[in-house]
Amino acid sequence: MEQAALDRRIQQFYSRFAEAERLTMMSAAGRLELERIQELLRARLKPGSHIIDVGGATGFHATWLAAEGHDVVLVDPIPSQVEIAAQAGIFTAVVGDARCLDFAAGSFDAALLFGPLYHLHSRDDRLRALGEAKRVVCPGGPGLRRGDQPVLGYRRGHAGDDSRDCRRAGDRPHQ
Repeated sequence: MEQAALDRRIQQFYSRFAEAERLTMMSAAGRLELERIQELLRARLKPGSHIIDVGGATGFHATWLAAEGHDVVLVDPIPSQVEIAAQAGIFTAVVGDARCLDFAAGSFDAALLFGPLYHLHSRDDRLRALGEAKRVVCPGGPGLRRGDQPVLGYRRGHAGDDSRDCRRAGDRPHQ
């Protein structure tokens, strides 16, 4: 399946789907996943960290992170998900693409990249998303991903090294 067709299917699916319910009510596995993610993040994040939540959907993780005092920016390609996330009012939520983040290099202390890795069809797209997340995090900062392996940090070398700046001329990074 081509990425464009997959993107449309993902848009349609998440327009009807409540991500927070999957993590809290739909299964014990979802609750266990949430508890483990929270445990890992709390162990790795410094108080008041500037975090980008790439593919953050309706802001489930962004909400609890912001409530714990972190400065969070959520980026998701689904406008309806971003609208819901923005209603929390305690973090920034913007529409964007994991493969081309509109932020300057080193803008964040940490990155979450959970959803995009299983939604992006091609290996090149997944590596590009990993490279973008790595690019926007300060050197040595944690980048946490969920994919075919446990949640790991970028410093272990799991991100692609494609750190080129993909912003178009005239685009301004988020401040």
